[in-house]
Amino acid sequence: MSTPDTEAGPNLTGAEAYVAVGDQARATGVWFITTDGQVHYRRPDRSWTPPAIVSADDLRDSPTWQQVDAATA
Repeated sequence: MSTPDTEAGPNLTGAEAYVAVGDQARATGVWFITTDGQVHYRRPDRSWTPPAIVSADDLRDSPTWQQVDAATA
């Protein structure tokens, strides 16, 4: 399904980025939390999914995901 988000991607200015760690590290995409609190997933092929239903707090609090530098993610 093509959406504007999958074509251009969200505005990542000031976004937080998270990657999988441990046993989940095979999930090679990156989750981003934008400054408005929306969660976006960038697939390994660098395409975007529509905004996720996962909450920013759930992502921040999960031991499965580790915050990384958004500029290099």
